[in-house]
Amino acid sequence: MLFTGDTLFIGGAGRTDFQGGSAGLLYDNVVKKLFCYPDNTIVYPAHDYSGKSLSAIGEEKKWYPNVGVKITKSEFIENERNKSRPYPKKIDTAVPANIKCGQTSTF
Repeated sequence: MLFTGDTLFIGGAGRTDFQGGSAGLLYDNVVKKLFCYPDNTIVYPAHDYSGKSLSAIGEEKKWYPNVGVKITKSEFIENERNKSRPYPKKIDTAVPANIKCGQTSTF
């Protein structure tokens, strides 16, 4: 069982166009780390906007349109560079909260 955070979604991947994201690093994490698990490994993504709560590595390899067995790293990087995405509505609130999350404070 894997919890993939913002790396691998069901049928998609995290964004690489803000917060210092790297398309090459995302590709490597999916292909060289996550896709190395057995095909029957259950995947729980941090986000899914279609109502699904889990998938499997084999399903993501088979159906994933953006990265992996169907596309090269250089193609993925170029595709990410050419995407026109709207600015996330709550990103200016979420990023500072994410950065602060996990930091210990001194009392």
